[in-house]
Amino acid sequence: MPGEINSIEIKSIGEIKFKLGISFYKNGNIKSIEPAKPINIKTRIGNITAYNTAPIGIHGEKNSLEFYENGEIKSISVSYEKIFIYKNGNIIKYKPKDKVSVCNDNLKEINPIKIEFLDEGFIIENDKYKYCDIEKVEILEYLKEIENLFETKCG
Repeated sequence: MPGEINSIEIKSIGEIKFKLGISFYKNGNIKSIEPAKPINIKTRIGNITAYNTAPIGIHGEKNSLEFYENGEIKSISVSYEKIFIYKNGNIIKYKPKDKVSVCNDNLKEINPIKIEFLDEGFIIENDKYKYCDIEKVEILEYLKEIENLFETKCG
């Protein structure tokens, strides 16, 4: 039912409340889930808040938190943090961007960063990194910079 909040237990994370979508692999493991509220997830690069302030659609196939069939985290959509990658003396910065709302041209919404986790590294916005090549990853709160953006809901 629209607006209904459910919860499910995930071994590696604990209980997650969700309202928009969830999908499963044929073996019953969770493939992806859209958290009902921001949830902090421990990853190989640090603690990251998984949440999409403006998920599109009413289905469970594309969600903020995706898992591999073995239950490990595959990807996270990040709306509330900026991420700094320190590599070879350089700093590469990633942060969510704002975009015009699909519901109202006068409103902006957050376009989250997607991070995909691989065995040997991770991908952020099509940039691939190996864990062994990274000097440091810093994850900082971004919410204060985007507090003028609103969570939008269509319908």
